Amino acid sequence: MKLQAIASLLFLLAGHGLPQAWHSNADPELAGQVQLEIVNTSLLSYSTSKVVLGLTLSISSRRDLTLEQIILSGLRINGLPVYAAPVKQRLELHSGVKTLLPDPLPVTVYLRDLDSVSPLIQAVSNGHTTLDGIAYATVRVNPLAAMLIFSRSVDIAISIHEDVLPFTVPGGQMARSAALLGLRTADKALHTISETVTSGKDWASGFRRDVMKQYAPHLMLACAHFELRDAQGNAIPLEWCGVALATAPDLLLVPREAIEPWKFDAEIADAIHSNHFSLNHSSYDLWLWPASATLKKSGELNSEAAMRLSKKQLSVVKMPDRDERKILALEDSGKTRKISVARRDSSSDLALLQVAKSAGAFGALQAVENSSTSEWGSVALFRFRDGMREGSAVPELIVMPAKKNGTRIELGELVDSSVFGSPIVAAEGVIGIVQDQNSGVTWDEAARVLKLLPFYK
Repeated sequence: MKLQAIASLLFLLAGHGLPQAWHSNADPELAGQVQLEIVNTSLLSYSTSKVVLGLTLSISSRRDLTLEQIILSGLRINGLPVYAAPVKQRLELHSGVKTLLPDPLPVTVYLRDLDSVSPLIQAVSNGHTTLDGIAYATVRVNPLAAMLIFSRSVDIAISIHEDVLPFTVPGGQMARSAALLGLRTADKALHTISETVTSGKDWASGFRRDVMKQYAPHLMLACAHFELRDAQGNAIPLEWCGVALATAPDLLLVPREAIEPWKFDAEIADAIHSNHFSLNHSSYDLWLWPASATLKKSGELNSEAAMRLSKKQLSVVKMPDRDERKILALEDSGKTRKISVARRDSSSDLALLQVAKSAGAFGALQAVENSSTSEWGSVALFRFRDGMREGSAVPELIVMPAKKNGTRIELGELVDSSVFGSPIVAAEGVIGIVQDQNSGVTWDEAARVLKLLPFYK
């Protein structure tokens, strides 16, 4: 069950250059100093909107240190996307001693993200499942170790891949039978849920209806395309898809990730830095389709309905100074390589685009200046869930609670990358922009760094 560390060890530096002595005196014992095991997966609860699973975690260390946080990213159970909030739990780890986290880590499967729950039904029936993803364990080392690695906090990246992970349903056979019945009922309801969400015929409230009517015309599906090449010159096409927001008649706001997607993914950045792959810069392009536009025509991308950066129908007019975290990857040999990865949860993850006059115009956006509200029971987010897999750019609306924390807005539920760039809409107007799976930047901060005030007033 033990998970293997990828890139061995990732160190979060403080934005300074790497001391030269580190290259020659790297401590090879740092590799694999923390081990993480997923002991079991269980079904905690289920409803008409989500299924909550529990992961039982065991963690151990080769030396004394303090665990500060665990983040699970890109998780899939039996191929289904699942989401886990960061676990900020302080645990003292002692050399060679396994520590079992006292409570299962809850991970959520949202039915809004699924076409079928049959993989979950299979897990319940078989009593086991598969699990893939990446775990990031943030640990605080003792003073002696800190002198060796020049930092008190260390991020350790651990690749997760389990082919046969136990899956239990507390309560025995009767509880298992009830869960199977509930999941099969949910599976039948998915088609109805999908029609309701996308057609807009049966909104749960006037808030949903009004938000869709007012803000859908400001939305565009944004898809960035680029290629990596391996040592043999073979091309590997990649894409990033999210949301673009019209903020003024000729201005669009997108995450900076839409402009430089390869800089926001640690694995891609590491592959490029280590020369295992190279970035084909000429392959990059950004395509934008307005909501309800036809995405494909005769099986090909519908260029007539899209605005393209390469066609000079768009231009980048403003991006804040880049905010990067410096990551040091330690190889098994003890050698190191330094990687720069752009931060999603930052005011710098924004870009302002200008639309050519011939490409059309948008109405003014209703945004909120200096909101005194700190918590919202319901905010609306948008996404184009299926990206370019579908024939048209149909926006989907998601409602959840949110709260403000400084210049950040923390979302009450986790979202996938198709929501990145979406406006965060409260009853009074746009209050922020989604940037990662659990937060976004406030509108005031976005307007400040992009100098938007003259445009949206």
